[in-house]
Amino acid sequence: MQVLHEVKECEFGLGLFSKQYINKGDVVWKASVGENVLLFSEQDFNDFHLTSTPEEYERLLEIAYSDSSLIKNGIVIPKDECQYTNHSNTPNCGSYNCHHHVNASGHNDNDPKFWAHSYALRDIDINEELTEDYTHYHIPNWFIKVLTNENKLPNYYDVCM
Repeated sequence: MQVLHEVKECEFGLGLFSKQYINKGDVVWKASVGENVLLFSEQDFNDFHLTSTPEEYERLLEIAYSDSSLIKNGIVIPKDECQYTNHSNTPNCGSYNCHHHVNASGHNDNDPKFWAHSYALRDIDINEELTEDYTHYHIPNWFIKVLTNENKLPNYYDVCM
């Protein structure tokens, strides 16, 4: 995480909260493959399912998302506390490919190297929960089938399909 934060209880269980004021356009989180995220192809996911505990598998189903700038037709597994970022229809954080804006640094939304970052979409106060709109993550069809078969497909993913 690029900002001071804490994980604490909220209406959804656990959430990620800012411990500092964040200006609109500031980087909140950067994905770094191998450091704070893992990338799973469909085969990687199937291998994980065969070797994981039921608890590990359930947790993966809860936190996995998709980002085509990191992996095509695969899923991203966050390893750090960003996994506690909850969904909101009115998020205060998001990535360029989701929200098509240019931040204070002038980064262009067409530059894929910035897509796997999360930015403040507006000013964020201290102790405010950090949220994203999950409907902007277009999950691969194979993972939609997994979530559907496990009865884990959240309602907000209906928008993506």
